[in-house]
Amino acid sequence: MLRNCWAFVLAGVTLAAAQSPEQSILSYKQYAAIEHKSPYVLEFKAGPGALLFYGAEHTGNPDDPQIADIQRRWAAFHPDVAYNEGGNPPTLRDLREAVQKYAEPGVLRFLAGRDEVPVATFEPSFDEEVSHVLKTYSPQQVKVFYALRQVAEARVAAGSAPLDDRISDWLSNYLPAHGLKGAPNNLAELAAACKSLFPELTDWHKVSEDWFDPTQSGHYTNELANDSGMFRDQHIFRVLVDRARRGDRVFAVIGASHVVVQEPALVKEFGQPLSKVNGLQ
Repeated sequence: MLRNCWAFVLAGVTLAAAQSPEQSILSYKQYAAIEHKSPYVLEFKAGPGALLFYGAEHTGNPDDPQIADIQRRWAAFHPDVAYNEGGNPPTLRDLREAVQKYAEPGVLRFLAGRDEVPVATFEPSFDEEVSHVLKTYSPQQVKVFYALRQVAEARVAAGSAPLDDRISDWLSNYLPAHGLKGAPNNLAELAAACKSLFPELTDWHKVSEDWFDPTQSGHYTNELANDSGMFRDQHIFRVLVDRARRGDRVFAVIGASHVVVQEPALVKEFGQPLSKVNGLQ
């Protein structure tokens, strides 16, 4: 009996040791219980390399204290390479314009361009994300999720196209080009799909932003947002770790929540951070 008990304990230790660091990335349900401030900044030593991971509160205000803080940390860190979220916006030569148009990715691109530092996005491709969520959700659920999320985002997007035109284009062109070719392919089919998936949603134009909050529950859209967010964080984690382990000094900027959820995995990979900032000093 004792021998069996020890065998069980040893098996548990072996399993824990076999887990990769990225398996320690938190879900957004776990994140919901964590209190933190912005910016949330971690700096790690990685052998001959280093990682400064700057978690910002999103802003398009050039006078936000975070913008000056990013510049100070950039100058002190002397990066070899930089990474931003949100794709690959253009590099502008005017800092204020860069922030106003592209928020934190704009300031990072400005600094990288000025100092001739290579810069890229660390995001997975949309095709990769779609392939991942299709392992769990039906093609109809996935297509409706991305279409309705555009509805919610369009409410705050300055200068966006008329909503119906925008969603119609996503259904008939953008999403099919990324592997989602089945229905709904037009607005009438979207309304029918929403009636089937969400009987309580009488008008898809009025879908709540809360339905896409990965920290909440209540709809499959919340769970899909959490799953796609975790996939994104795992991809970003691998990009940053691989580059820092190559010996580069990596400066990365993203929304603060992503730094918080990746922190346990980064600590498991690199050990305790050289410095940690929780809010502007």
